[in-house]
Amino acid sequence: MKAIGGYLELELSDCGSGTYHDNAVTTNSGRNALRLLLREREVDHIYIPYYVCTAVIEPIKELNVSYEFYRIDENLELKTLPDVNKDSYILYINYFGLKGAYIDQLYRSVNNLIIDNSQAFYDRPVKGADTFYSPRKFFGVPGGGYAYGPASNIEAFERDITYERSEHLLIRTDIGPEAGYKKYRDNEQRFAGRPLRRMSNLSERLLSNIDYEGVRQRRAENYNILHKALGDRNELSDLAESSYNCPLIYPFRNEAIGRKDLLREKIYIPQYWSDVKKYLSTHDCIEYQFANDLIALPIDQRYDEKEMHYIIDVITKRYG
Repeated sequence: MKAIGGYLELELSDCGSGTYHDNAVTTNSGRNALRLLLREREVDHIYIPYYVCTAVIEPIKELNVSYEFYRIDENLELKTLPDVNKDSYILYINYFGLKGAYIDQLYRSVNNLIIDNSQAFYDRPVKGADTFYSPRKFFGVPGGGYAYGPASNIEAFERDITYERSEHLLIRTDIGPEAGYKKYRDNEQRFAGRPLRRMSNLSERLLSNIDYEGVRQRRAENYNILHKALGDRNELSDLAESSYNCPLIYPFRNEAIGRKDLLREKIYIPQYWSDVKKYLSTHDCIEYQFANDLIALPIDQRYDEKEMHYIIDVITKRYG
């Protein structure tokens, strides 16, 4: 019997929309959702892109899965298709939530495919393709992951506990991003090496408290505002015009402006992914250029036209 009465908890009501991925297996992080898929499939060898987050490599190494890198082109698509046998897999990232159409095409050519939808929360899994998600890329939650694939015994695992890893979320809400940034960085480091567990009660409750359609619409509107104003100055305009269900960020690149220019105006830009430079040191590599030059403009549900036009003004002023 649950406790009845006593002090009140954080007010979280179920808005009735579920958690969007109600049919997925829930884990305590995106990387552990991948870990679960690799375990259940007993993967021996996997091909991964050079342009990848180190969080993806972590479970591959820990499970002693051998891996090889592959190259991508300027459209973030495979340059050449690896020779995949029945015991090996290809992992492909749905970059920024903009490669859903390509994934549909790729799945028709590859049998053993694992899709990393960490940056594409709203893209449903392609039937028959193992897929994983990281909801904290889109929402203010302390952890959690979703996996679609073979049946698993996830219920045999402990449930994660995340209240101690939620402080950065509360500080940002109460004070601001600068005050909570160190806590955020500390929390990011604590994901490394965490054992596979079920999603925490706190993350599940938070994810049941989201207006998913409202979030999707806001992100799409913000994306379109930026593209309408900046598309003709965007070296990644072709990529930005890709079809999408809901993008993570607006991909922008122009030699006239860099991340530091935006940082000075309190526009905080994530970098995807600096570790790429450890594997590819030549500046003419597409992967290196994305890691070094991409400006991932924020479009998330916290913002509307006002913030988008502020970003546009900051960028356009660089052109005189």
